[in-house]
Amino acid sequence: RCKEECVVADKKRSYPGSIGTWFVQDQLVTDSQRQMRAHFQGSVPHGDKLLYSSIVHKFDRHGYKKRDRVLLLTTTTLYLVVEEGKHFKSKHKLPLTAITKVEITSQSDRFILLRLSPEHHKTDKG
Repeated sequence: RCKEECVVADKKRSYPGSIGTWFVQDQLVTDSQRQMRAHFQGSVPHGDKLLYSSIVHKFDRHGYKKRDRVLLLTTTTLYLVVEEGKHFKSKHKLPLTAITKVEITSQSDRFILLRLSPEHHKTDKG
C-alpha cells in the first residue's frame, strides 16, 4: 500500500492546481446586480447576514421559458429577486426552516431542486 501511495503522490488531479474555481460568495456579474446586493446587505434584518448571491434560472411549467432571478441567501432566509429595469422586486422569501431537502441532479445540467415542507406550499407555482 505504501508503494502505491508513493507512486501516485503529487500526480493526482485533485491537488489544488487542478481545481478550476474555488467557492465564491458573490456570483453577480453586472453593476446593477452588485448595486442590488449592496442595497440588500443594508436592509438585512438585525442578526441576519448575507452569505451568498448568484443568478439562477427559473423555467416556466408551460413552454419552459427561462426567467432570470437573483438568489440571495442569508443565515435564516432564501430570497429570490427579479430585476425589472432599474428596480428589483422580491418574488419569494423562504425561511430556511421550510426547506426539507436539497436535491442536485447527477447530470452536468447543474439543476438544484428545493423541497419544501407542506405548510409552505402555496397556490403560487413560481
